[in-house]
Amino acid sequence: MHARVISAIALTAALSSCIAIVDPGVTCTQEARPGIYVTILDSATSAPAGSSSRIVARDGLVADSVPSQWTAASEGPFGLAYERPGTYTLTITRTGYREWTKSGIVVTADQCHVRTVPVTALLQK
Repeated sequence: MHARVISAIALTAALSSCIAIVDPGVTCTQEARPGIYVTILDSATSAPAGSSSRIVARDGLVADSVPSQWTAASEGPFGLAYERPGTYTLTITRTGYREWTKSGIVVTADQCHVRTVPVTALLQK
């Protein structure tokens, strides 16, 4: 019985920490927005180069990646870090190109959503 009560209290506390206090004059949408929106291009030709790339955004111990089936089916652009503010390091690898990394990508949030940071990665062969 005590375990159920403790679990219920823990769940209630966790859910209440996820609820944002929003100004009554602000109407938030229900969509999820990416913290980072990355376009991947070939540095020599400016052609899209996102296909089959491995894309990872890391903030401390938290990592977000684009599923390989998405990069296999599209050149991008790609969204990461959905509704997660933080300071990210973005790493992109693709066969035939040098690894591309950018650190210090700061994603902030307003009352409703993260503020998306557009990033253009120029991959070099």
